Amino acid sequence: MTTDPWSEYSTPQNGDYPEVFKWEPVGAAIVGEITVIRKTSFEGRDVPVMHITRDDGTERSVFCGLTSLLSQLIEKKPMVGDRIAIQYVKPEKTSGGYTAKIFDVEVKRADGSTVDPAPAPATSAADLL
Repeated sequence: MTTDPWSEYSTPQNGDYPEVFKWEPVGAAIVGEITVIRKTSFEGRDVPVMHITRDDGTERSVFCGLTSLLSQLIEKKPMVGDRIAIQYVKPEKTSGGYTAKIFDVEVKRADGSTVDPAPAPATSAADLL
């Protein structure tokens, strides 16, 4: 297992990006096929950027640095060719006083299989028996 979570992403020489998808208002969603996954530096850290071609043929860039979105993408590991749906579900106050954007992410693999969600954690040690 590699220690670099971005090893599967390439950084193209070309710095062009399709129009950026905006997460406004609550409920905003993008659905389509992932055509490119690459990384870029944003606020001093590397984050993935996906190019998604929507069903109407338009392509948008999705910058994936927001914590709720990034954690789901790391878990579900979408790949180029997969179909993805991302929806901005709600804003949520954090313990630090910030407002985080909460997302729902669904991935259908290029072969038609779906990505199963992570199993729910056990509620007690007795549930482990």
